[in-house]
Amino acid sequence: MEKFSNWRDKGTGIAPFIPLSAPKTPVTKYLVDPLLILVKFPFFIILYWFTLLAPKPAVKAIYIWIFRISTDVLVEGLRKLNKAEILRSLPDKNTVVVSNFSTPLDVFVIYLSSKVSSLSAVKVIVPIDSALYVLSAWQAAWLCFQPIGQVCGTKLTSQNEKTLANKLVVVFAEGTSSNNRALLSFSSVLEPIFALKGFSYQTMLLLWYPNTIPVPIPVVGPIQYMAQLFTLSSRPYVKVKITPNPQGSLKASKLAYQDNGVNMVDLGVAEKKKFYEYYQSQTK
Repeated sequence: MEKFSNWRDKGTGIAPFIPLSAPKTPVTKYLVDPLLILVKFPFFIILYWFTLLAPKPAVKAIYIWIFRISTDVLVEGLRKLNKAEILRSLPDKNTVVVSNFSTPLDVFVIYLSSKVSSLSAVKVIVPIDSALYVLSAWQAAWLCFQPIGQVCGTKLTSQNEKTLANKLVVVFAEGTSSNNRALLSFSSVLEPIFALKGFSYQTMLLLWYPNTIPVPIPVVGPIQYMAQLFTLSSRPYVKVKITPNPQGSLKASKLAYQDNGVNMVDLGVAEKKKFYEYYQSQTK
């Protein structure tokens, strides 16, 4: 991957945009995987439609039964065995959660790791260019497959920020996805988020295993990605670490990531666009 060395962070040497894949044997690729897709796809469709009636149970069933995702939720300062206190600390309506972003699944992991029952009560804020945009959970999941930096959702203004009241607000502060190896540069337009009245603040770290789950650049479509989730050779696992942010500041969120050993790189959306253009030219 030396040909992509220009998009490694100079301080850490990390290349946060390179997509990773796992090799498969011909038997697995052409026999086992198609059978798994054939078996799982009908159940996925049924559960997908059930998200309209009972969103949380349906999404949870998809994650556990279809994708086989295992989730471990931790809260800063609480012992893992202190289940009751951890449950009380989960994000709820009128909470702003600043999270890293690497997969289409992230917003749903946050939803399942919250007290919110309705998926429509989840709003996602993403910095795009010099503005903030409000997206639904489904729109946020689609970001990984769209052109990098493409405007979507509704522009957040002082006139419409009241629509965030009684919502769980998820902020993907990097503005785009990475391969989960580091935290991209935070956008400079995030400060208004920390001035919302009546909200509490948390920082959430999502760490995915295996490393083939993240979608740092749109090299697969949603159907292809779903097929990959159906056929993973090892069970997916996501570690969720919640850190309260009583100060309600962007600086405190950055410190929370640093305290958890996450490298912050000096690369962002602009560099990712250039990387993707170069990646396409090298892989055609």
